[in-house]
Amino acid sequence: MAIILYGVYLVFEGLSLRASSRALRIFIQRSHVSIWRWIQDLAPLDKFFKPKRIHCFLVDETMVKVKGLEGWVWVAYEPYQHRFLALSFSWTRSTLTAELFLKI
Repeated sequence: MAIILYGVYLVFEGLSLRASSRALRIFIQRSHVSIWRWIQDLAPLDKFFKPKRIHCFLVDETMVKVKGLEGWVWVAYEPYQHRFLALSFSWTRSTLTAELFLKI
């Protein structure tokens, strides 16, 4: 089972099915079709790997001094999952800067 999960992991990391098949040759000889079938068999497990939907987030900007100059740190935070979504730094605080940060 570990080799199956490793083969599927390689595909999700960006390798093609054929490249994943070649990477597994040191352990076991399997075709790219076999790896494709493993992915199909594990499809019901994808609910564990999907990122949770974000329902709300908080944005805050804080002025900091860098060598005597004012700069702004922008932070986007998701309070229910307790995780930071984005972090950015800018030398200006304007509507345009806020819009560019929100497009990240």
